[in-house]
Amino acid sequence: MSGWSRERALFHLRRLSVNTVLQIGGQVMPLVTAAVAIPVIYGNIGHADFGIFTLGLSILGLFSVLDLGLGRACVRFMARAFAENNLVGAASVAVHSAVLLLGFSLVICTASLAFVPVVASHLSQLVPGQQQIVRQSLYILIAALPFAGLTAVLRSVLEAREKFLVISAIQTAVGIFTYAAPLVLSFVTKDVRVLIAGAAAGRILATVAFMAQARRTWRGSFPWRSVDLRAEREFQQFSFWLVVSNVVGAGVLYGDRALLMRLFRLEDIAFYNVPLEMLGRTMLIVNSAATVAFPMLSRFAGDRVLFERVYVAVTTLLAAAIGVALLGVSLLAPAGLEVWLGDEFRSHSEGIARILLVGLLFQALTAMALLSLNARGLSRPIALLQLVETPVYFGALYWCGLRLGMTGVALVWSGRVFVEYVCLAGFQVSAGTREAVRRQVAGAALAASNAIPAAAVAFRDGAVVALTMSAVCILASVTWALSELRAARAYGR
Repeated sequence: MSGWSRERALFHLRRLSVNTVLQIGGQVMPLVTAAVAIPVIYGNIGHADFGIFTLGLSILGLFSVLDLGLGRACVRFMARAFAENNLVGAASVAVHSAVLLLGFSLVICTASLAFVPVVASHLSQLVPGQQQIVRQSLYILIAALPFAGLTAVLRSVLEAREKFLVISAIQTAVGIFTYAAPLVLSFVTKDVRVLIAGAAAGRILATVAFMAQARRTWRGSFPWRSVDLRAEREFQQFSFWLVVSNVVGAGVLYGDRALLMRLFRLEDIAFYNVPLEMLGRTMLIVNSAATVAFPMLSRFAGDRVLFERVYVAVTTLLAAAIGVALLGVSLLAPAGLEVWLGDEFRSHSEGIARILLVGLLFQALTAMALLSLNARGLSRPIALLQLVETPVYFGALYWCGLRLGMTGVALVWSGRVFVEYVCLAGFQVSAGTREAVRRQVAGAALAASNAIPAAAVAFRDGAVVALTMSAVCILASVTWALSELRAARAYGR
């Protein structure tokens, strides 16, 4: 079974489960902190400054994807090197990536400093005083940017070693600090620049913490003298397309925020930004599971038959679980928004949040598909897909934003992640074995069907109809996935 045994598979499954729980647990406290802090900050600093603050949070979120994909490439190749006890090879990958990311970060900082005045002056709907505040806030965020790239490499060393307890502890502390610091500062000052500086300081603390732990968990002395900065060809090719994919993906992911500033007033942007940011935070749970699974999948992706059976079944079960959770959130969204941020926020954000919830399921499934494709060494088709979709996405954002307002922007956002999921499912089929085509197509369709109940609520169907749809989708998904897992177990014996 290509190096697999039932006992070995169960061992790795238990390890994956424990590490996933650790990672997910590490995201709960930051989410709770954000839920408590945001309405208090909103009340303390007012509408307009709160819009600037949410913009700052969005930019800090963008830092997490500015590792250019080299973080995942590092994990893939360092995990293999560590498995072979090749410490020099692992060190070479880490140092090569650190040099590239630090250099890229400094280039971005320099370019950003030149463009900040232009960007700030062209933000429509802002009074002159707010333009100056936005400009100075951007300078603060740019100062924290170089630390993000270095943090990505340091975290990759820990991920390749599967030190997820340490990673979880650091990320939990940083996540809490990101919201707790601005919360405390909002009682001292109403200056949004100070609040943004407090949130950005967490990124610097993260770099220091990851550096200390990466050095501590490295077995033996770091082989500085033996490090080879010339990366192997496979690493170069895989990394190049991951870089293209992540640069384009970052622009696509955060492009709606930039366009919103051209189409709407800054104080109104929060009605879209806040639900998107909070819903996006829930993706940390899925990303945590993906982070834990990736090193193991990179080592064991060689058994294609078992890999496909387990991956498709687990993804379908995951979609059923997420579909239930999103349906519940969608049904409770109006009451929750009103209690959390007041009647004005509820009236403006209810429809937007429900539409974004539909897209959130496909974003989770897309993350899992990317995990599987990257573990198999595929990065080029993903980058080409994103290059093609970018102009279409921005054109649709502008057209729908003008005609349908922020609801139109939410529709385009959810539509984009749905199209991405369909395309990535196609890549899965093409990368798999011929015998697995029907299995891949059936699993992808069943997983996608779990978005139907939330979509029914978003488009004003009743709760009874949505709950009935949910029961049908869950039953079909779980029945099919369990049968596939039984088949995978029989194959593994």
